[in-house]
Amino acid sequence: MTQLEGLATQPNVQKLSEEVRAWARFNRTTSQIPLSKPKYGHPHSHFPHHRRQQEKHKLVSEVMRYMLFSQYHDGAPVQKPKLSEHLSKVAPELKRAKVSTYVIAEAQVKFNEIFGVEMKELSRKQQKKTGAARTNMQVSEPTKEYVLKSLLSSKVRRQFIDRPEDHTFRGFVMVVVALVSVSGGEIEEDTLWKHLGKLGVRQDDESHPKLGNVRKLLDKLCVQRYLMREKDIKEGQDKFKYSAAERAEDELPQEKVDKYVIEMMRGHDDEDETENAAVQNGN
Repeated sequence: MTQLEGLATQPNVQKLSEEVRAWARFNRTTSQIPLSKPKYGHPHSHFPHHRRQQEKHKLVSEVMRYMLFSQYHDGAPVQKPKLSEHLSKVAPELKRAKVSTYVIAEAQVKFNEIFGVEMKELSRKQQKKTGAARTNMQVSEPTKEYVLKSLLSSKVRRQFIDRPEDHTFRGFVMVVVALVSVSGGEIEEDTLWKHLGKLGVRQDDESHPKLGNVRKLLDKLCVQRYLMREKDIKEGQDKFKYSAAERAEDELPQEKVDKYVIEMMRGHDDEDETENAAVQNGN
């Protein structure tokens, strides 16, 4: 299966034929020449086609520019409604034509062809509702969002692309996600900091030699949707707990996390196994 065919199977292009028809309606509003009766004899008969192509390229470029700047700014996934809103500002008639899904699909293809990057679609996880909020909650489709992911292999990326701080960040993500996983899918904030403290990572450390401001780094994991932070009311006190968000589930599937945990617990030699045993026994 080619990359383009793979993109065509994603949910955002399942209704591509409908969006193409909408795009045609949009073209007619911009070209001012009915597509059903082309004026072949007119000296500028080819202009409408070029104009349509220019409009399409402009909108696709806007999506790509928006994604690049947003990902560079804070790395947070870009929600589809934000992209649609931005496109509506660029081309007001687009709101009526409802072709944003088509434009986004085109941008996905271009990211792959030009940058070797995947504009990956994710479904935003909903926070769990409790009490009255759960009773009044209406069932709705999860919001679609997009992130940019390199298509290079991890080996090539580490050798030619990654900076030392990138390795540190990914290692921290893996450790935190693993702690969430072995805690049953969610972990109280106090418990998380307790475990991280055993690794020399304290929540009040604002100048960790590798991680920098640790509290801000953990918040960054929430912004980038590796974690979800939710309020947990227990014994009349407001506490917080963490669980894995959609980006962690996409980049760090359960089998990968399990493998990491097993390797850490087993160690790479007898000395590591002895140390792990000592830690588990509280010695």
